[in-house]
Amino acid sequence: MTRWVICISLSTALSGIMADSGAIPGYTSDAAFADRVRKLSSPPLATVESLAKSEGGRSVDLIKIGDDAQSPKPALLVMGNVVAPHIVGSEIALGMAEWLIAHADEEAVKKLLEVRTLYIIPRPNPDGTERFFGSPRHEVDGNARRTDDDRDFSTGEDPPNDLNGDGFITVTRMEDPTGEMIAHPSDPRILIPADSKKGEKGLYRVLVEGTDEDKDRLWNEDGAYGVSFNRNFTAKYPYFGIGAGPNQVSEIESRAIADFCFNHPNIAAVLVFTPEDNLYFPWKPGGEEKIKTKVQPDDAPLQEYLAKKYQELHGGKEPPPSPEGAGSFSDWSYLHFGRWTFAARAWWIPPAPKDEKPPADDKSKETADKSKDEEKQKKEKDDREALALRALKWFEEQKIDGFVPWAPINHPDFPDRKVEVGGFKPFLRLNPPISEIPSLVEKHAKFLSEISSALPKLSMGDMTVTPQGGGVYRVRINIVNTGLLPTRSQMGSINGIPSPINWELSLGGNAKLLTGNKRGQIAVLKGNGGNAELEWLILAPGADDQKPKFKASSPSVGQVEHVIELERKS
Repeated sequence: MTRWVICISLSTALSGIMADSGAIPGYTSDAAFADRVRKLSSPPLATVESLAKSEGGRSVDLIKIGDDAQSPKPALLVMGNVVAPHIVGSEIALGMAEWLIAHADEEAVKKLLEVRTLYIIPRPNPDGTERFFGSPRHEVDGNARRTDDDRDFSTGEDPPNDLNGDGFITVTRMEDPTGEMIAHPSDPRILIPADSKKGEKGLYRVLVEGTDEDKDRLWNEDGAYGVSFNRNFTAKYPYFGIGAGPNQVSEIESRAIADFCFNHPNIAAVLVFTPEDNLYFPWKPGGEEKIKTKVQPDDAPLQEYLAKKYQELHGGKEPPPSPEGAGSFSDWSYLHFGRWTFAARAWWIPPAPKDEKPPADDKSKETADKSKDEEKQKKEKDDREALALRALKWFEEQKIDGFVPWAPINHPDFPDRKVEVGGFKPFLRLNPPISEIPSLVEKHAKFLSEISSALPKLSMGDMTVTPQGGGVYRVRINIVNTGLLPTRSQMGSINGIPSPINWELSLGGNAKLLTGNKRGQIAVLKGNGGNAELEWLILAPGADDQKPKFKASSPSVGQVEHVIELERKS
């Protein structure tokens, strides 16, 4: 399918949005965001509906682009910020919807909507996202449910506190001989774990900014932070984990969206905005697992192919490591919903220029033999340190006030200790300045086109009708998948949720079927020419005007129909 070249005019639209003056000016709070969504409703091209009302009374909205009332077409589902603090995902998702609707008369967009329906859920967790605009600002992921995070049968009895009154929840560091943290040798603003193997002794104890309100000698352990949308799904569900909820799909938001997915079997692929990135860090296939938790071997190369396409379009370099999903939507979408799933971080603080050497750190040169677990832990630690140092440098380059300098306070719980408040301001390392949104919309809209082009497509291959005499005809039909992707992923074939290809032969008049079946299924057709041949003997005496019809279809693939001409021997 022809790809469109996008000339974004979105920056003009974004500049006119009045939003709460937050840590990142220009991002859209719930009321303004909902107004932008509602303005997109223009049937039959685009409709807007509310899938649910959250615990906080906010709408979980769906934007549908493309008229499929008569015959549902294979669909692409775009999910905004499934991790609430990753608010850039909601802005890109809504920006894509706005652009597509504004350019619906352009030929390339017309061609896309002729064959695809687009479902866009830009803000899956509106209550959690709204914390971005609250005061004090605190980077947590849960919805509005009041949770008992420390399981003491009380909720919200020990939330964080803005001890220095700056409007942000950061951290406190306290001088403590039993502490585990020291200042980074290259930048004392950054705290890192002391390495006892190097003879290092911890100097600081670090806590979330706040006091011990319930006097249990634990600090800010129960802020009633709610349930995280992206930890509430069934795949690799983190039982009893903070933010996971009382059970799988327990929440209004997750339940409504899971129901929507299962009620729309025409969804063929899913693009998710999340830090759990499988486009720069493609999922690796696992071994023979009884319970599937990894990408399947036949699916991995195809996902990697599209991941390379994404990397070419995005152009970013050296993204932060991807966290592993636990109850995440993207894992559920692939492992349990069986759809091709692409998880995009979308933005990250760019790496240092090549001629800018990272600060010297002897620990990074350590070459001692370690187990794989130790090596993994060391790499994760080094990555965190490097990312923190780079963030400080980037804030300086961009003139962004992104770090609260350490400053002493009188902490009521530690009157005889030196306690300081400081650290990174919430949200700024996860979301770009608003001026970068238009280019991100362009990149991801192009990638959406790449996904659409790769989807399976049914077509008729060779068909032969051979008269056998006496009004009997041998009919052979070949069904071909001309798309890159197979008609079901290997994972979809395992879990059996995406529909196979169902076919039906309809006979007219007094025609009878001598051999073969009138209906059947094709489990899967491989991509790039995968095919299946079907054969029947049909008795159709005096059949000049009898034209059997053949139809093959799958909601997530599409359909093909053909009228079979029965030519009698003269």
